[in-house]
Amino acid sequence: VHTAGWLRIVDVQEDVSYATITQACDGVMAGDYLEPYAPVAVSSELPAGEPDYSQPAHLILADERRQLGAAGSLMVMDRGSDDELKPGQRVTIFQHTLGGVGPIVRLGTGTIAVVRKETSLVRIDTSNQAVFVGDLLAIHR
Repeated sequence: VHTAGWLRIVDVQEDVSYATITQACDGVMAGDYLEPYAPVAVSSELPAGEPDYSQPAHLILADERRQLGAAGSLMVMDRGSDDELKPGQRVTIFQHTLGGVGPIVRLGTGTIAVVRKETSLVRIDTSNQAVFVGDLLAIHR
């Protein structure tokens, strides 16, 4: 299955429906099929905490073999329940500058949606520029 995008049904007639593409990931073509959209539910019961920049996690995978994401995207990080992470925990997405001796550049924020043993799925909540595989995550504790 390949996600070509999201659309919103705007009008339904007896023989046809009309839709608007709200997010395109690829070309939408005749013959593509639709599935109901179910957003990833993210718990917000955990306190916000403070970002821990001392032991950053890494983004290792984006949707559909992409290398980048932005607000609303889901990406995989290299930490999970073995690292005591929980759904709803917040992260700050960042990059080091000048080989790690310069200031930190904050790229955005995210929320951990699904936690596995060694990886977690992160929903990017905000971004001020593209977020790439390899970018760092400061986990809020």
